[in-house]
Amino acid sequence: MSQEDLASEIGVGAVHISDVERGAKGLGLDKLITVCKYFNISMDDLLSIKVVVHDDKKKLKMIADITKALESLDAPTVAVIRAMVCALAD
Repeated sequence: MSQEDLASEIGVGAVHISDVERGAKGLGLDKLITVCKYFNISMDDLLSIKVVVHDDKKKLKMIADITKALESLDAPTVAVIRAMVCALAD
């Protein structure tokens, strides 16, 4: 798939895709979700996030950190994050 094709599918410019590939820019959460849906992959697969927490105190600290970060976000963004978390929990 070309940068132009992907850009068209997710609603950004091809230059932006090039910038993302080089690490100069990122994609918003809404665009990351669109990429995942297009390729039928999970966010975990896309971002290669593998965090294993065996310590309940560390897990609770991470939840508290996430909750604090969510407080600064607008309602639509929180709704998207909620949908992602619920999808991961299924």
